[in-house]
Amino acid sequence: MATRNGDLIYVLDGDVNSSVPGDVVELLSLAGWRVKKFSDPEEFLFNVNLHRGAAVAVERALRRSAEQRRQKAIRDEARRLLELLTPREFEVMQLVIRGMLNKQIAAELGTAEQTVKIHRGRVMRKLGITSVADLVRLVEKAAGATPARHGTKV
Repeated sequence: MATRNGDLIYVLDGDVNSSVPGDVVELLSLAGWRVKKFSDPEEFLFNVNLHRGAAVAVERALRRSAEQRRQKAIRDEARRLLELLTPREFEVMQLVIRGMLNKQIAAELGTAEQTVKIHRGRVMRKLGITSVADLVRLVEKAAGATPARHGTKV
C-alpha cells in the first residue's frame, strides 16, 4: 500500500522481496509516497476495505458539513435582513405572520390602520419580498426551521 495526499495504492505481492521491483518502491518513495506491500491476500483486502470505509465516512461528513454551512449562510442572511427593521416594524411583522389583518394589528398596537399599512409596506420593501408567504418563509429561515414537506412538489 502507498499513500500520498489521501490517495491510496495497494500492492499485493506474493513474494514481498521479488515481484515488485525495489526501484518501483524507491521511485514511489522519492515521489512522496509511503509504500507498504502485502503478501497475504486477506490482510490486503482487509486494508483495502478499511480505507474504503473510511473514505466513504469522510465523504459523508464533508457533504453534511457543506450542507450545514449552506444552511447557516441562509439563516445568517435572513437574520441580517430582519435586523434592518425598526422595533415597531418588527412588531408589525410578527403580527402579520400570525395572520392578523391591518385593522386587527392597529387595534392591538393602539394606532391607526394607515400607520400599520405604512409599517407593513416598509417591512416588505426592506426585506425585498412581496407576499406574506415569503415573509413567513424568511422568518422560518432566520429561526433555522426547515420547511415541512407534505408530499407535494411545491
